[in-house]
Order: sequence, then C-alpha cells, then structure tokens
Amino acid sequence: MSADRLQVFARSQLALFAAVVVLALGAAFAGPAITGGILLAVGVLLVTAATIAALLLPGRAGMRERRFALLALAALATTDTVGIALMRTALLPELPVVDLLAVFPALWLAYGVRHEKAAVITATLSAVVITLTPLLIAMEFPGDPTEWVDVLALPVLVLLISLVVGIAARRMRATQEELATALEIREEFLRTASHELRTPLTPVAGYLSLLQEEHPEHTPTGRVLAVVQGSVDTLVDRVAALTSAADLSPKINPRPVSLRTVAGASVNAARGAATQRGVTVQVEEAADAMAFADPDGVRTAIAEILDNAIKFSSAGSRVSVSWAAVDDLVVRLIVADDGPGMTPNERSRAFERFYRTPAAREGAIGGFGLGLTRVRAIVEAHGGTVQLKQQHPRGVRAVVTLPAARG
Repeated sequence: MSADRLQVFARSQLALFAAVVVLALGAAFAGPAITGGILLAVGVLLVTAATIAALLLPGRAGMRERRFALLALAALATTDTVGIALMRTALLPELPVVDLLAVFPALWLAYGVRHEKAAVITATLSAVVITLTPLLIAMEFPGDPTEWVDVLALPVLVLLISLVVGIAARRMRATQEELATALEIREEFLRTASHELRTPLTPVAGYLSLLQEEHPEHTPTGRVLAVVQGSVDTLVDRVAALTSAADLSPKINPRPVSLRTVAGASVNAARGAATQRGVTVQVEEAADAMAFADPDGVRTAIAEILDNAIKFSSAGSRVSVSWAAVDDLVVRLIVADDGPGMTPNERSRAFERFYRTPAAREGAIGGFGLGLTRVRAIVEAHGGTVQLKQQHPRGVRAVVTLPAARG
C-alpha cells in the first residue's frame, strides 16, 4: 500500500469523525433515552483518537516503509471498528442510523488496500465485529431465524458494498496507471524529439550563416537565403519550446531587478508584432518596483504573457503593462488586455502543457500551448504566483507576484 493511498485513508477519516459528532449530538438531545452513556463516550473517544492519529501521520517522505504503512492502516481501522462497535451498542435501538457508520471502514479499505480480496475480507470482518459486539456485551444471542437475519444483514450489506467499491477502486487505479504511463511516454517523446530535431539544425544553421556571408542580403541569392534564415529561426524557436516543455525546472539567478526596466524592454520587443496586428501596447508608468528575481527569467515570462495577449487581441485592441510594490515582501506585475476574454474553465486550464483554447484552434493561431506553462514554471521557481483573472468589461488580466528586493 502506497503512502498516497494511506493519506487518502487518513483524509477520509474526517468524514467518519463528522458523522460521529452528529450522532453524539443526537444522543445528547435524546437524553435519558440513551442508556449506554459510558460506551458511547468511549466509542467517540476512540474515533477521535484515530482521527487525530490520521492527521498526525507523516507525509510522503516518512511513509515509504510498506510494513509501517500497513500497520498504521490496520491500527486506524481497528480503532475505528472498536469505536463504532461501542457506539452502536450504546445507541441501538434508539438511533438505528448508527449502522451506517459500519460502511466507512469498507470504503476506506477498498481504496487504501491494493489487494481487493484482503480489503473485502477485512471490511466484512469489521462489520461482523460491529454487529456482534452488542450481543457479546449483553450475552444475548438470536433465538430464531428472523433475528439471525437481522444480525447478518449488516455484514452482508457491507460485503456487497466492499465488492462494488473494490471494483471501482481497481478500475480507478488502472486508469491512473494508464495515465501515468501515457504521461511518461509523452515526456520521453518530448525529450527524444527535441534532441533529434536540434541535432541536425545545428549544422544547417552553421552552413546557412556561411552562405549568407558570401551572398549579401541585397543580392537575389541573399534575399532567398534571408527567407530560409527566417524559417530556420522559427524552427529553432519551436524546438526550443519543445525542449523547455521537456524540462520545466528553470535555473534562476535572482538578484535585485527593476520591473520598470525589464517590463519596458519586453514591451519594446513586442511592439513589432503588436503593430502588425493593429494592437497598441503601452506601459502604465508608476513608481518603480524592485523584485528579487532573475532578469532573464522575468523578461521571458513577461514576453510570453505579452505574446498571448497580442495574439488573441483583435485589431484596435489595447494591451497594458503595470507594476506596483504590494508591500515590503511582494511586488506585482499586471498585463491586461481588452480582447475577447476567457471562460473560467479556459483560465483554469491555461497553464497546462499543450492546452490550447478553442479560439486558438479555430483561429489557427500558432503555438504549442507551452507559453503560459513556461511562465508558471519561471514564476514558481522564484516562489511567486501567476493567475489569470477576468478583466471588466472584457479581456483578461495576468497577475504575477514576485519576491520584493530588500533594502
């Protein structure tokens, strides 16, 4: 059983705890009708102790030992089972809804234990213990078939639930494994493709440079070579984008940097593309804000955001860049446009690798869907955040926060 599944089990414990609290409050309102107050109190304390233990379990780094993980799961399940059994003894027949608590261990075990048979058997035994505890305490056993059916109904129900949930859990795990395999194949493809494309491009670019030295751009051959050079540059940029997609752990060298200077340089570099699309890019002048960041990384992030804003803006639109010091610890940079905007789902998915909005696909707007992914990687490498927000009345605001330079 992996640490991840144990953590799922631990978080699920909170649902049982909430149900126990509700039943305990119901018992308090019932007053004298509840005769097993001590058993109820002990049961609530056991479930509470299991919940606290679940919350205190170590995370991924401390749960690598399979044996320890299984022991922790068994201890939690056993404590819950005993607690539920005591509560059921105290609350029956006044609050028969307490029987539903027996379902919780079945659900957790189905998702927490990879071996389906072991999970089903354990959950069923847990239900048997919960069912038989009131009879053992009272030393009273069923005297006719009808009473035995009443006793066995809960374990049978839990058995059926465990089987159904176990099948669902197995399919879910299979789907997760298939997804993990597909992601690994994609990563390997990106690494291989970027390497295989970059290798032959190096001599092509070198020989092209030699030819351009012999044939200046004003000659007929030189003009043809200039067109070829433009295509090679585009191909190099796209290979670089694929390479960056394969490695989203950018190396940064942070130091005090002026957002006014970096943003101004990015805006100047983007004005050519903006002019071709009839889009106005302007800087909203304000007091400078000093970030503690890698200048090249921040410049790349701003350039990617500007590129998206320009590509998705129609002629006559305006894109603005502004910055401000939020406080002594954080500076903020905003790129806003008054284009068509994005739906909430598009904004939430915009930072996924290779995600392209329907507008990008329908409008045949170029790109791999990697620009904003690179932005997030760069910003998060600095310990900052990046968000896309709705601009009113229309458009999108990209809000970037970075650590402020101190002193």
